[in-house]
Amino acid sequence: LKISPDERLLYTFVEAKIFEMIALAENHGINVYDGLLRYPRGKNSLEKILTALLFVNIDRRPNLNFLTSLPLDSSRYSKSIEITNRVSSVLDKAPLSPENLFYEVFQSPNTMVEAFKEQLRLESQGQVQIPPALPFFEEMLKDAPQIAKTLPQHSQSQQKIHRSHRQQMRKLLETEQNTNWCRQLTSAFEAALQRLKSAHTQGQITAYPFLKILPKKSYVDLMIQAVNTIVTDTELQHVSRSLFLLQLGERVESACLVWRKQNAGIIDELVNVYKIYADFFTAPKRKLEHFREMWLRALQMNAESGVSLDPEWPKWSNQICMMVGQELYRILYDHLTFNTRALKPQDPENPHLRQDAPVLFEVTSDDPGAAHYEIRVHPILLKWYKASGRHASLVFNPTELPMLCPPLPWIDTKQGGYLLSSSDATRFIRKTTYFPGADAAADDDLDFDISMIPRVLDSLNTLAACPWKVNQPILDVMLLVARGGGEKSLSMPETKSLIPVPRKIFDRTLPREERISAYRQFMNIRKIHDETRSLWATEMYRLSIANEYRNKVFWFPHSMDFRGRVYPCPPHFHHMGESIVFHYLFN
Repeated sequence: LKISPDERLLYTFVEAKIFEMIALAENHGINVYDGLLRYPRGKNSLEKILTALLFVNIDRRPNLNFLTSLPLDSSRYSKSIEITNRVSSVLDKAPLSPENLFYEVFQSPNTMVEAFKEQLRLESQGQVQIPPALPFFEEMLKDAPQIAKTLPQHSQSQQKIHRSHRQQMRKLLETEQNTNWCRQLTSAFEAALQRLKSAHTQGQITAYPFLKILPKKSYVDLMIQAVNTIVTDTELQHVSRSLFLLQLGERVESACLVWRKQNAGIIDELVNVYKIYADFFTAPKRKLEHFREMWLRALQMNAESGVSLDPEWPKWSNQICMMVGQELYRILYDHLTFNTRALKPQDPENPHLRQDAPVLFEVTSDDPGAAHYEIRVHPILLKWYKASGRHASLVFNPTELPMLCPPLPWIDTKQGGYLLSSSDATRFIRKTTYFPGADAAADDDLDFDISMIPRVLDSLNTLAACPWKVNQPILDVMLLVARGGGEKSLSMPETKSLIPVPRKIFDRTLPREERISAYRQFMNIRKIHDETRSLWATEMYRLSIANEYRNKVFWFPHSMDFRGRVYPCPPHFHHMGESIVFHYLFN
């Protein structure tokens, strides 16, 4: 084959560039010939990379195997090798049954794929609404005998009027959110972007890059969802401003992660790989010993044309989440208003008359030892939500709920668990400003090379593969007990025994000793109310999730801490805890 001088010059240039890139990768500790599949790649990029490597060295073949190899610098892991070899020698001797104990959970691989798609839909939404199985704490107080005496009684006709207006109030609230709130927040968001862009071009550190990832409507929807969350949380607990800012920033990060994965083709690739994994999972006989190996084989079978499921995008730090949450909260606090006349009858002469008021305001904590701000919703808007029934939904992140399909097997400490949401197999105790190598004292024993002890991940994967169901008779009994006012002997917070909180303003004419005694009584009663409210919120979360999943089969992703103890990832509802909680479930 004759090559023209121009083509020869081009080949020489391309060859030099390829050698330059290989040298640059090796300088950063990346071996492009070993473990090539472990690094991020785009769709059909593997073929181009292999072509380039074979172009410069046709005799050296890259290792196209997902099984991780030993690290280049084994001396770094000499202590880890000494420890993990003892563990591996024990785990490797554990007998494995050739029978697949979980193959009867699904009727077919297609059934498992359908469950996977439903879980994928929930995680793509970012939030899941669950109807509460118990009344809110303030509603339960009305049934307490001592408190019910102090409350006005409503007639049945008044209750019927309330029910007839609920649908109308809900429609008005949806109109307010979809028109006025969207218009206000969109205008304020665009103005904030211009302000941040100007500061960003001057070299200041701002949230501008993080507020340009999603479409504007997505940020507006996230802010409206944040208001809905505050309304629900005020019924259960006090809403700390700093905690709300962090959580709002984390919600934006999760939404950006899903959006970027969708655009990069990662979600489509995940669907294809999970279909192959479903064939392994539902087979009566084990084709491979461990779920980790099943997942690696599924990745291997789709590696040539697929994209990497681990793009290795850096996780936002707490400072970034706070900064993003602060900007969005500033928009909500300064610009979001509502019509306070919505609950009043319309004026026939001026039906479009509005009287706007801010949606949010702040108060300082009553605790003199804690100087922090709490976020409150305007009382009239809170009544509007209650009149429409919109406050009566609990909102959870997908990572706070069980999964409707078997979790992704852990193949290292960062890949596995939930489908789209990021999670870790190990629970590190880290400083907020920690990054590897910054502080040797912050490193712990879990910083090991997982290729030396994969059986630990296999143990987590086996636990996560166990299906669970709700014990419906026990759940029904506990719901009856809770709705009846609780029972301490069953670890159920009691609301029926609470007494009214006295007034904080005391008569100045009383003697000093009586005022001190009255103040102590007030603080003790309020403390009991606050503790019961907190316990009631915990029980409401647990029973509401259990009631939502009562007819479903579900799974718990697991992680482990620095002691090697394993825990389910969902925080509110799982099989660990008090004995009565364990009886909610069976597998």
